[in-house]
Amino acid sequence: HREKFIDFYQEGKELCIIDLGVPRDIEPVIGEFSAIDLFNIDQLAEQIEINKQSRLEEVEEARVYLDEAIQNTREWLNWQEVVPVIKNIKSVNAEIIARELPGAVKHLGFDDEVEDKLNDFAGHLSKKLFNRVILNMKKLAREEQAESYLDIMKEIFSAEQEGIS
Repeated sequence: HREKFIDFYQEGKELCIIDLGVPRDIEPVIGEFSAIDLFNIDQLAEQIEINKQSRLEEVEEARVYLDEAIQNTREWLNWQEVVPVIKNIKSVNAEIIARELPGAVKHLGFDDEVEDKLNDFAGHLSKKLFNRVILNMKKLAREEQAESYLDIMKEIFSAEQEGIS
């Protein structure tokens, strides 16, 4: 068989031969030619197993990536629920300042210039407070119990609370 193959084979021509026979039909020496790749059934089974393992590793990498993407999406959705709560908190705070500051200024006998400065200062304090609140709410939005925390925040800072004057 080797002689027939050598007569047929053109030197330098690339060739891939797959020997599916058990026992082998093609002599292993054929695979020693520089441009010939000879594979037998055992090598194919081994390559299949290597490819299978590689795909399983890629599936695991994809699973990690998907879990991360799901978590990021969950956090983003939770944050979308937080934004209106923050706006409501800021609104309640602005209402309290607008309602309480003029009376305090009048009671203390301050002029308009002092009232403006006090109003600016109240706004500054509100920003500092709400920056901390927002940072903490962002952290809470990442937690598993984010929805429960959000419900609590809504209840605490509800604009419709009775008895607040």
